[in-house]
Amino acid sequence: MELSEKVSEFHDRVRLEECEVKQLPGGGVEGHVTLVWNPDHRFVGTVEGEDSPEGRMRCAAEATAMALDRATAYALAREPGSQKKVGFEVIDVHAAHEDDVMLVLVSITVGDVVTRVTGSCLSEDQPTRAAVLAVLRATNRFVSTVTTK
Repeated sequence: MELSEKVSEFHDRVRLEECEVKQLPGGGVEGHVTLVWNPDHRFVGTVEGEDSPEGRMRCAAEATAMALDRATAYALAREPGSQKKVGFEVIDVHAAHEDDVMLVLVSITVGDVVTRVTGSCLSEDQPTRAAVLAVLRATNRFVSTVTTK
């Protein structure tokens, strides 16, 4: 598989630049994730959610999926004649506590054909960041091939 010239400017993996979940005045939270796929290309996802440990992790994971949607849409739009459609949806986020270590598992549905993938990340003190990294680990292999012929 070869990358088209316009898409080859993208790195093979999307990288996390920023992850923040902040309290909203109304009682919920807002997850804000910025991904970098090239030094000049940043993609942002922002999602509101419930203020609970699980809600914060889910909010961060969904903001990551939104940013991935934007990144892949941008890359595919630059590929001449591309009819590919890619979408990311967080299905489930779980955390397992054992010896103060956070394990986050994320299932994701990708594109028109339902494909479920999982990712995980160990984190002792940053469960929302772990949720973001789990989404990226689940999708990076797929995202790196999205723009190939």
